[in-house]
Amino acid sequence: QVERKVNDIALLGTSNSIANGVPPTEGLLTLTASGTHSVTPATGGSGTITLTEGKSADEILFDLHTLMPTPLTVTKGVHSLNTLLLPLTTRTYLASRRVGDGTNGSVLDYFAGSSPFINSTGDVIGMWELESSSAAGAGSAWTGKRAVAYRRDPSALELMISMGFEQM
Repeated sequence: QVERKVNDIALLGTSNSIANGVPPTEGLLTLTASGTHSVTPATGGSGTITLTEGKSADEILFDLHTLMPTPLTVTKGVHSLNTLLLPLTTRTYLASRRVGDGTNGSVLDYFAGSSPFINSTGDVIGMWELESSSAAGAGSAWTGKRAVAYRRDPSALELMISMGFEQM
């Protein structure tokens, strides 16, 4: 239960003061500070990034390869990504769907082998918290599934949870 709460705080932050007067915080999925870049694919319509059964393997790979270099181009080569968080069911689907080029490799294997940003399938992580706003908790800032890409590097992103001082 404690680990789930830590995940909630890391992803969504806290909306109000918690014990000992700790101020509200922002999470990875709810950042509003300047200098951050967020992309939330719509759940339907044309021109959206969806990784579903309705797309061919080539279309899914195109979407994944389009998503990853965005921060590199937006920041003029300063920041790049190396980790992709996907909803658990989406990662499972990509790991089980064949590319269809005559090999037994999955879409996930092919993406990890062809992306200049992702080094292995271990860099594509499935999280149940990204399934929907109800999975992440009440009052979430989105509906539908969400994919998150970031740089796994302590100098780029770290989790700090404030704790009240206690003395025994």
